[in-house]
Amino acid sequence: MDSSLGHEYFDAMSFCLDFALENREIMMRDVEKSITEVINAKVMEQINIHHNYAAPEVHFGKSVIVHRKGATLATKDTIGIIPGSMGSNSYIVKGLGNPESFQSCSHGAGRRMSRSQAKREITKEMYLESLTSIGLEASEREVRIDESVFAYKDISKVLENQSDLVEVLVKLTPYKLPAIKG
Repeated sequence: MDSSLGHEYFDAMSFCLDFALENREIMMRDVEKSITEVINAKVMEQINIHHNYAAPEVHFGKSVIVHRKGATLATKDTIGIIPGSMGSNSYIVKGLGNPESFQSCSHGAGRRMSRSQAKREITKEMYLESLTSIGLEASEREVRIDESVFAYKDISKVLENQSDLVEVLVKLTPYKLPAIKG
């Protein structure tokens, strides 16, 4: 971090995080508009949290850079979301501020298979059946085998394994509204 290359990297990463935040805000405005128009409801609260980033922080009395790859901030009372895979549950969580994890938690279920392994082992029929079995529709042109529920770890077990990092507030069950990835 003391080199010009370190500063350049950190500045570029910060720009990307700001760009991603702006994109999420634009998408959320469109989603809120649609929700209001279609079902005449209001979005009560937004959860907006970065993942896959580095940040200067103080842990165990030392100034450090924490790189949260596949992780999000889970300081005490921070509200976050831990998504499952397409067609599985996702969770709204509250951070417990566990110092042993550098106040972090997972940002999702995590892959069980690489993308290439998933494309070799999961058939289109398996993928489509996994969605239709829970009432979701997917067209043949929208098949993302590498994002299939079979390619990811069991989100409920992932949450069990980090019960010392977060408290589950809400379990989100897909109902005709899958977590579309990609």
